[in-house]
Amino acid sequence: MRGCHRINPCNGITEILMNIACLQHKAEEQEERQIGCLRTHLGSCAERFEFNTRPIEIFSDEDRKWVMPFGNNDQHASSVFRVEKVCNHTATFRVLAPTGNPEFPYEKTNSFFTVNINCLCAIRCLCDVHVPCI
Repeated sequence: MRGCHRINPCNGITEILMNIACLQHKAEEQEERQIGCLRTHLGSCAERFEFNTRPIEIFSDEDRKWVMPFGNNDQHASSVFRVEKVCNHTATFRVLAPTGNPEFPYEKTNSFFTVNINCLCAIRCLCDVHVPCI
């Protein structure tokens, strides 16, 4: 991958990814949904589901969006990912499949990839969502 040799520990992406992973982990731990001022999440009071995922897009040094395959024989591809783990200079992501359903815009896949964070030039956070069965 071009540009991967550039090490820039000050790019802030590691901190952002760690924050996203922490928020998602906290969302997974929520057993009961609290209401009123004690709500542990942001979002509409009318939301039926708590958000458990902050989907992201990843960009290369050529300003191209990363696309990763998923499905049987990798016949599908997506540019939307979920942060699963951040450790030292690597991050593991799950590929999210678009559903076309506005209530649940993504579904989980069993496709993962791990990357050296120094290879990431930019990320874009999308709106928080609920991904069933995470």
